Amino acid sequence: MFHLKLIDHLKFYLERQLAKGAFYQLLVAWMLVVLVSVTGGVLVTALHGPQEVYAENIWWAFLRLTDPGYLGDDQGVMRRVISTILTVLGYVLFMGTLVAIMTQWLSAKMRTLEQGLTPVSLRRHIAVLGWTSRTIPILLDVLGRGALLDERDKRTQTRITVLAEDITEGATAQFYSNAELSRQRRQVILRSGSMLNPEHLHRVAAANARVVIIPSPAVTPAELLSADAEAIKVLLYLSAQRPPEQLPLAIVELQSAEKIALARHSYRGPLQLVASDIAIARAFSQSVLQPGVSDILDNLLVDAYGCQFYTSPATALQGQPWRTVSQHYKAAIPCGLIRREEGRSFPVLAPAHDLVIGRDDSLVLLAKAERDIVLLPPDEALEPQLPAPDWSDYPPAKAQRSVLLLGWNGRVPRFVEHIAQATSEQLSLTSISTMPATERAQQLESLVLDCQLIEADYTRPSVLSKQSLSTYDSIVVFASDRLESGEEADARSIVANQLLDLLLDDEQQRPQVVVELTDPNNAVYVSANKYKLRSEVVQSSAIISHLLAQLAVYPELRAVYDTLLSPKGVGLQVRPVPHKWLGQHYFRTLQQAVAAEGAVLLGVKHAKERAQLNLAPGFSVDCTEQTKLVVMG
Repeated sequence: MFHLKLIDHLKFYLERQLAKGAFYQLLVAWMLVVLVSVTGGVLVTALHGPQEVYAENIWWAFLRLTDPGYLGDDQGVMRRVISTILTVLGYVLFMGTLVAIMTQWLSAKMRTLEQGLTPVSLRRHIAVLGWTSRTIPILLDVLGRGALLDERDKRTQTRITVLAEDITEGATAQFYSNAELSRQRRQVILRSGSMLNPEHLHRVAAANARVVIIPSPAVTPAELLSADAEAIKVLLYLSAQRPPEQLPLAIVELQSAEKIALARHSYRGPLQLVASDIAIARAFSQSVLQPGVSDILDNLLVDAYGCQFYTSPATALQGQPWRTVSQHYKAAIPCGLIRREEGRSFPVLAPAHDLVIGRDDSLVLLAKAERDIVLLPPDEALEPQLPAPDWSDYPPAKAQRSVLLLGWNGRVPRFVEHIAQATSEQLSLTSISTMPATERAQQLESLVLDCQLIEADYTRPSVLSKQSLSTYDSIVVFASDRLESGEEADARSIVANQLLDLLLDDEQQRPQVVVELTDPNNAVYVSANKYKLRSEVVQSSAIISHLLAQLAVYPELRAVYDTLLSPKGVGLQVRPVPHKWLGQHYFRTLQQAVAAEGAVLLGVKHAKERAQLNLAPGFSVDCTEQTKLVVMG
């Protein structure tokens, strides 16, 4: 039978005491100090005879052990030798051990605090649950808006809490590596934890927040399956914390629109849902049907220095017709209204001229910043009117549209569905992907259309060279959701774009090429000069991030974006300038001419240049045959 030695028993007991923490470590150290002091006192007493008192010698040994200053006061060789030994041991046991224990305790305590395990003491803040590719863009977008209005219509500094799995494993480094976030670090608090653990949600005071943003963590196929379930579990937790009227506004990204009804059923408070499959599919369909719209979406939903939609109360304009509203703004463009009737609200974009502003209406305006939305006295200066355009000068729409799809993800069926709904043209699709054709056919079985499915690797030149690329109207490159990361998916998309550019280099007629990227930093690889638009880019992750951030500040804009991107709604258009409008014109003149056609002019786009939105009314626009008008209508 195996028996432990006595020394092993002692080692085990000592180990268990030291593992209990700093207090027990200090207790062991003090016991050693006492033991050495007693030993030193006994030795001195034994060497100098019984006339010495044990208690005094033990105290003498303790003083030498704890204070080196006594070393020169002793008389006699043996006493000095023992005193020297005690002084040296004092450096090790008393000073060294105590300093080491306290340093170790302080370091451990600092590491614990750095892990972000302490619950925050905040109310009416914004809580972001999860550290994903969307988190940093959301933080930049929300913080970039400055102080926000509180429930008393007073502007207060925005405070944000972020819950990440472990902030010590990368979240903190990513946060501080961003110069803009680092400057505003006092407004953001990082906490470690899982949003699936109710105790961890207390760390960011999710129930006390005014807005809770839940971006989807989905990156891999396995995460796609569980992402929506995790979001709904968090909604159930929040719903159980407070009465419905006290619940925070929840902004939730869902991977599948099929979960929308379930999410609404699970949360009793105010809720805004962004179904990423529908949102990105709509962005793609608009970009394909209206070449150039991807640049407009980039300006509105990606570019930090671009224009954005805002809402503003229309109380001061109550009773006025819509045609007079634009005269009150110089640095913003009124695009429509959010009308409230019978307890519900709905957007009215590009309204009729005679629509009267109601008491509860809010304006939807396009501006570079919220500070530009200033209500001014009406500018009633008469601008020269342009003649009515003759649209018969332009060729009619094609009877058939052919689209080549490269790659596959869960949004492709939605894209096909939306593009089929939005066009009256006969749609012919060709899909090339390594995903089995039978699986793709199964996902498209509910759609009646002409679709050829090819199972091959579209990054191989031998595959694409077999296709008559110049005969397609549009080529769409989708980011794969079957790879381990968005970086890998972007790499394949970039290679496919380069291959298309190579194969189409000698073609006189190049089809429209639209490329999906998950990382905005990779847009530079698609085109050396982004604004030449040889290939259009849809930055899916950045679009969703911006939508989530905007809805946290202006929840009413959800219906506005739904209408803009809907196949049958009032959408974004890039129209050619009518022949009768060629020449130099003020932007206000063009606005009035477009308004007479029942639309809203947002900006202009010159050939191989980026679209210019929200121009000053007095800005002179040189309209040529290559100029396009960016219109909402």
